[in-house]
Amino acid sequence: MKQIFRLLGGFLFLTVALAMPVLTCVRKTGGDYQETEATVASVEEYQSKGRRGRVSTHHTLHYTYSVNGTRYDGSDPNYDAGGDTRMGDKIRILYKLDQPADSRISEGGGQPWWQTLVFLGIGGYMFFNFWRNRSS
Repeated sequence: MKQIFRLLGGFLFLTVALAMPVLTCVRKTGGDYQETEATVASVEEYQSKGRRGRVSTHHTLHYTYSVNGTRYDGSDPNYDAGGDTRMGDKIRILYKLDQPADSRISEGGGQPWWQTLVFLGIGGYMFFNFWRNRSS
């Protein structure tokens, strides 16, 4: 029974780790979205308090971009801006061809790179344990 949980857990963690990067690649190669360059307009920092009183700092990235001579504004509250993203920096975004105002940041696949690595590591470890402990 443990072996089944290791195998299923490994598949689950690998699926979660690769879902957003694969989805971003599909959008880039599919016909519905186009990638373009945008300019960071501002990085808004805000704090929230969790249930246990822990304060977390979050960032919302605001950007501008042009499609066929028309300027659009966009924002992403999930972008891991950190302290190195500044006003005027260039970023890559994806916008819908039929609705250019609908956009999202294409870099990072929608999730932080460290999160992808952690889930890949856990999934790999679970597969390794499954393989090592399997009965012949």
